[in-house]
Amino acid sequence: MEQRMLPQQLRYGVKSQKFLQPSEDFIERNKAHFPNWNGVVGQIENAIAGCRAKTREAYVAKYFNDKRLHSQQGSRLR
Repeated sequence: MEQRMLPQQLRYGVKSQKFLQPSEDFIERNKAHFPNWNGVVGQIENAIAGCRAKTREAYVAKYFNDKRLHSQQGSRLR
């Protein structure tokens, strides 16, 4: 299964209990695996596109099969 999102472990500076914070050594060892700004934006765009692709066909089918909607919209749908 494809992994859409990269692990987001860089929570440095977040107010939380100390034992929940990643150590500076961990951050230094793994910083090459954290996405940059463009990587994060790309992950979000891919997640949105994936959700839309899953729901689009069902939405279109329901939209055009709803008789009440056709009568309300008139000839715009034909």
